Amino acid sequence: MIPKNSLIVSYYFPPSIMVGGRRWAKFSKYLNRDKTTPIWVLTFDSTSAFVGPWNEDITGLEKKITRIPLKVAPYFKRKITSSSLAHKVKFKASYYLHKSFLPFTKGDSSDLVCDYKTEIISAIKKIVVEKNITTIIVTGAPFRLCYYAALVKETFCPSVNLIVDYRDFWIEGSVFERLSQKRKKQELQFEQKVVEQANTILAVNTMILDRIKKHHPSVLDSKLIELPHAYDPEDLPTVNYDLKNENDLTVRMIYAGSLYPNMEFSIQLLCKSIRVLLSKGYCPRVDIYSYTNFYKDIFEKEGVAEYVFY
Repeated sequence: MIPKNSLIVSYYFPPSIMVGGRRWAKFSKYLNRDKTTPIWVLTFDSTSAFVGPWNEDITGLEKKITRIPLKVAPYFKRKITSSSLAHKVKFKASYYLHKSFLPFTKGDSSDLVCDYKTEIISAIKKIVVEKNITTIIVTGAPFRLCYYAALVKETFCPSVNLIVDYRDFWIEGSVFERLSQKRKKQELQFEQKVVEQANTILAVNTMILDRIKKHHPSVLDSKLIELPHAYDPEDLPTVNYDLKNENDLTVRMIYAGSLYPNMEFSIQLLCKSIRVLLSKGYCPRVDIYSYTNFYKDIFEKEGVAEYVFY
């Protein structure tokens, strides 16, 4: 149960089109309906001129949202105002040029809040005082946001209940692996501060929690809670199924997102599921929408590659 007077801190939030804003947009929707659980939100201006699919979920919450204005940013971090080919070329060129300088920067050029430390800390303090906040819920990525919230708790409001939510891997994540050894050490120190200050650590799966315990063995198990992504029943209209072909045994599975390191166990389970479906006469198909074709070798080794499409 979320205690009274809670502040949710999320870089992405409606009307942003980014999927990173969906998790706490949905949780906020239902928390806001619970009149015994007052919530406020701290986020950033949307980087898109378009309205995301979760904008209706924050109906009635608009006046309780504080948005930090964006500074002048590289092209790939600016508002998306066009879907033209020219825009896409500029976006890609800006992103990869920025990425190529990542190992040589003091800040994390892929962490969108590294230049907003003062603004974030000041905004959190202001809302904590004005709204008598007793719980801060901060979600990452970007993970520097979690670090800044931990600093606020440590130096300004130590009695506040700090809940840190991992939507992704921090240490050993895809961004982390591109950093220099010096930068990796720094990120590990940042996460250590977060683990020390957090009263509760949430994660979308146990793999992330296991990774946290691996790098911070002193963390109490009682702090760690798995909170998976959820579906919203109000997004699912009532469907009257009219099966034109009762003999259609196709089973389609879709995965959209990143393929992380150390997912071998999960991929093996998927291969096993495909074989079970085949043994029962079904026609399985797995569509993977991702930036990479990681684990393709496992599907081939297990003899189910013909049912998996990247």
